[in-house]
Amino acid sequence: MAPKAVSPRSPSGLVALLLLQVFLLAGLTIAWGRPTWSASARAVEGSPGPGAVGIGAGVFHPYREVSEARPRLVGPKDKTMSLGIHVENAYELSLKDRSFRVEGWYWLRWPERINEILKEREIPPTGIVEFTNIIQASELAMEAYEPVAQRLPGGDYLQEFRFSGKLYISDLDLRSFPFVSLRLPILVETAPDALSCSEGGGYGCVSLVFDQGSHEAALGQFVSINGYETEGVWSSEFMHQYPTSFGHSVPSAFASVRLDILYKTSFLPAFGSYVFPLLVLVGVALVSPSLPGSMGDVRLAIPTTILLTLIFLQQAYKAELPSLAYITYLDWFYIFAYAISAALFCLFCWGTNLYAKADADGHEQVALRRINRVDLLFQALAAIGLIGFLLLMLRF
Repeated sequence: MAPKAVSPRSPSGLVALLLLQVFLLAGLTIAWGRPTWSASARAVEGSPGPGAVGIGAGVFHPYREVSEARPRLVGPKDKTMSLGIHVENAYELSLKDRSFRVEGWYWLRWPERINEILKEREIPPTGIVEFTNIIQASELAMEAYEPVAQRLPGGDYLQEFRFSGKLYISDLDLRSFPFVSLRLPILVETAPDALSCSEGGGYGCVSLVFDQGSHEAALGQFVSINGYETEGVWSSEFMHQYPTSFGHSVPSAFASVRLDILYKTSFLPAFGSYVFPLLVLVGVALVSPSLPGSMGDVRLAIPTTILLTLIFLQQAYKAELPSLAYITYLDWFYIFAYAISAALFCLFCWGTNLYAKADADGHEQVALRRINRVDLLFQALAAIGLIGFLLLMLRF
């Protein structure tokens, strides 16, 4: 008697459908992973904003980003104050809270004309400048070494201060996590209205410039952070234009200085902690079809275990990061690993079902040959897909 047909369904169609889903997900990770800087560019200063929408008796104004950083104003020498910073210690970095703590010194140097303004307005030494990205003003410690400024031979005044506080990381881009470059900013600007650059100010604009001589000595010996390599510092000077007038007739503007401490992720520790476990799990998933098709229970347990492990690993690393409006570089790897594991589970379900039906009909060997062929095809295509995915992800 001729053997009965094992199954009217063709395995090639099912495998093709599963692999199509895998490669579609991989393609989406590549397409959606591209940065969209043009779409999120800041609005140009002075450009017309969206119209207001009335709600009841009030008026709702949609939020729009406003460019608050203008090029610095180069003022006359007698209205220019220089700022120097030495960061002794940077610690308690928290990506989740977007914050870090810093301790160090800063010093101010100003000419006689500015000193007259300080005396006339009775501005205390610690009130000349402020740290604009401080998180809690009550935790900011600022202490002058001397109660009065030191008069220099050239006629300028110099005063040194000790400071410490918890600062906010305004520009945190984690799209390439875990291989990221960090900028820990220290933003300082003139504090009192008497030194502002607003139109109609009684004393005119006081410029604030960074002391270029302090660049090489800006970082102390305790600024290293575990897991990151310290690259250096970057400074800039700009005019901080607030979008509000704080009750005055014109918007407020203050001369500002920004000092960024630059870090980058140490590659090998980041690779070993985040990427390598994923590659191991994907490798296990790719090798598991080599198990005999007759071991259906064992084969089905492998993708489910991998899926649970992926979930726990992703939750653990997500606990280190803030809530993000985009998907990180590492998330694309998780999506690919989820797709491989889900496709593998579907493949093993099909193989277990095929073998069970063949066992009942006495066609075990025919079913095993078909399962082995499909398993081999899945392994080859999944391996090619993984290599192509890794090569494409190198672009980011």
